[in-house]
Amino acid sequence: MHSCQPPLHNYYRLLGSQRFTSSGDKGKRIVVLGTGWGGFNLAQNLPTDTNLSVIPPSNHFVFTPLLPSTAVGTLEFRAIQECVRTLPSVSNFYQAKAISIDFEEKTILCRDIWDHTDAKPSTFTVPYDSLVPSMGVKTNTFSTPNVSSREGKEVFFLKHLHHARSIRNRTLEMFEIAALPSTSDGEKRRLLSFVIVGGGPKSCEYASELHDFLTRDLATLYPDLLPYVRVTLVEASNHLLGPFESSLRSYVLGLFKSRDISVKIDTAVLSVEIFTDPSYGFEASKAILSSGESLEFGTMIWSAGLKPVRLTDALSIPKTPAGRILTLSQLL
Repeated sequence: MHSCQPPLHNYYRLLGSQRFTSSGDKGKRIVVLGTGWGGFNLAQNLPTDTNLSVIPPSNHFVFTPLLPSTAVGTLEFRAIQECVRTLPSVSNFYQAKAISIDFEEKTILCRDIWDHTDAKPSTFTVPYDSLVPSMGVKTNTFSTPNVSSREGKEVFFLKHLHHARSIRNRTLEMFEIAALPSTSDGEKRRLLSFVIVGGGPKSCEYASELHDFLTRDLATLYPDLLPYVRVTLVEASNHLLGPFESSLRSYVLGLFKSRDISVKIDTAVLSVEIFTDPSYGFEASKAILSSGESLEFGTMIWSAGLKPVRLTDALSIPKTPAGRILTLSQLL
């Protein structure tokens, strides 16, 4: 969320935002949407006698800066997550997605996230007196062809625990296929090519973690496959780590160069293409770059940007040009 000054008071009075510390608030129904940094920290610090309902699509908080470590096994998944149900302040917990908000009636229409035999998820309504919309954001693919449709196959996001699990499984799977006697040298190079899209902190951290995993752990299990491994980081702007000082950017570039991590700046991924090759035993994929190059790969980690979730897009409330919810200077 972004901070702004009035005149937004009328909207936020309708929303029901207020401080939750006075004794007169104890009976009020407070609803928090989401269990990211904002929603989880608020729920963690509310009094235990609060009438609090929490509605997120996942039942845990994730310490996202350490997600790259779990994707390669440096840390176990349980080390960076915390169950929301254990918080003393939580009276009601519903693992679901909020699909609409009626600000006049002060109700939230929710839909569960589970598979049903009739393919019709159940819906329910939750009333509130005070609402804290903390839905967060999702991965932005910038409508790059085939990125979303191939997500979970060759392309992986890195924002949630299930993403990290999938990346770890995919990495080992690529090495096992490459180790087969029937796998050609060309396909080994493709399978063991890792393309990381985005030059932000998470992408750079993952590139470093992946390098350590490949050269320290997998080198002992697949020593003959290391010559086929290639790691490439692609960034559309003219530098990595945009929010950081130039000295740190230069240091990271030098570090990646010393580790044989190829960095392509001023380069965008225009599309992901699926193709077949007579010498390959499996369907193959390649990234088409704005430089005119194409990179065949076995695994792509897409961490190129963020955008608002569907509920935020649907809300008729004050927002920034980027679609983020505007708040007052007190974050109300």
